[in-house]
Amino acid sequence: MGILGRRLDKKETQPIAVKKTASVSERTKAEATRLVRRPWVSEKASRLASSGTYVFEVAKHATRIEVGKAIFALYGVRPTSVRIQRVRSKAVRFGRITGTTSERKKALVTLPSGSTIDVYQGV
Repeated sequence: MGILGRRLDKKETQPIAVKKTASVSERTKAEATRLVRRPWVSEKASRLASSGTYVFEVAKHATRIEVGKAIFALYGVRPTSVRIQRVRSKAVRFGRITGTTSERKKALVTLPSGSTIDVYQGV
């Protein structure tokens, strides 16, 4: 494969443009499901969803750009903005035993006006 997605045919000297498909491959969807774990279910998240902002739990190593691409791969909607928050662990007790909850990361994804996704169905 040549530079910028073009290849030269052996018989012709003119470069032939390689067509890129608009559909998302299965590999990309598998990577997206590893990145975006599940929708964040809370009262605040459901209130935000009515205004076009959806909240997801994401992997700890996820970045804004990766989350935006993953949302596009899973739901077919390109987000207008992605905000990331780290949720710290909390101290918990079960009788005499003390421990902590695990740290998590959540992403607030804002969609363009008029776009919706069905994240809370089956949760």
